[in-house]
Amino acid sequence: MNERPILFSPPMVKAILAGQKWQTRRIVKPQPDGIRPSVFVESGLEDLHGREIRATYGKPGDRLWVRETFTINAFDQVLYKVDFTTRGEETSGMGWKSPYHMFRQYSRILLNLEAVRVERLQDISPSDCRAEGMQPESELSLLWRDDVRTKYRILWDDLNAKRGYGWDSNPWVWVLTFEQVKP
Repeated sequence: MNERPILFSPPMVKAILAGQKWQTRRIVKPQPDGIRPSVFVESGLEDLHGREIRATYGKPGDRLWVRETFTINAFDQVLYKVDFTTRGEETSGMGWKSPYHMFRQYSRILLNLEAVRVERLQDISPSDCRAEGMQPESELSLLWRDDVRTKYRILWDDLNAKRGYGWDSNPWVWVLTFEQVKP
């Protein structure tokens, strides 16, 4: 079993902690021309030209430790920005550090990787949008499926469009299904 770091935005950290997120999509790099459907080996997959694309985030049974925005106070306590923003507290001037600088020992969220697959981004189902942490405005509405897909599309574009992987480009993505490891 290997452990690897993974970065999540504050709203997604909040969703993981609330038990509302158990799946994430990450861009396959480099983007293949296509995927050979039945070829997924332990270390990755093959594109239509037989080139191997490494599974960056691991395989089922591996663990992912979450990097998030944090700081260390004068008492050597690790504080997480999402906890303060959830409570509506002022967070400026607290010396927040980028998640990229988080060491493993400061991570409070450990995820057990249960499944890894590859698909085109726009193939996401409404139930997978829910697994991604999207909550419908109303469970009673017959439009909840469109609601969560629209929310996911907006979130995806906020995080990825500037990098050239917007919703409309329909990139290949790793689909990681995980379970939070309870302490």
